[in-house]
Amino acid sequence: MNDRRGFRTGLFLGLMVTAALTLSCAGPNKLAQQSEKAYSKGEVEKAYQKAARALRKEPENRRARAAMTQAAAQLMREREVEIRGLAARDTVAAGKRSLALDDFRNELLQYRIVLPPDPDFDRDEAQIRLA
Repeated sequence: MNDRRGFRTGLFLGLMVTAALTLSCAGPNKLAQQSEKAYSKGEVEKAYQKAARALRKEPENRRARAAMTQAAAQLMREREVEIRGLAARDTVAAGKRSLALDDFRNELLQYRIVLPPDPDFDRDEAQIRLA
């Protein structure tokens, strides 16, 4: 009887561990899907992180690349608005935030994500950095 209970307990624990590992090891397509879902809910940072995880697992995954590009473009727009708003009040803070934006751009380059240029923001950013 004890052997039977021990076997069931061991089997149950084994199944739970397997299930946990399966859920935690989502593949690139699943992560891309989660990214798309997060983006549609307005959770842009979460969408970006999910897509980044997918691309780390499979750098050529088109769905993950599209999801990351979409999320990155939105994050870039938000940061541009933030920097312009800061510049109206505090050019030093805007300059620092602009420099931090370079880290984001470099991260995108590591994933080979290229966003379309925004000449107006590029001009504004150059003026902020010179101020």
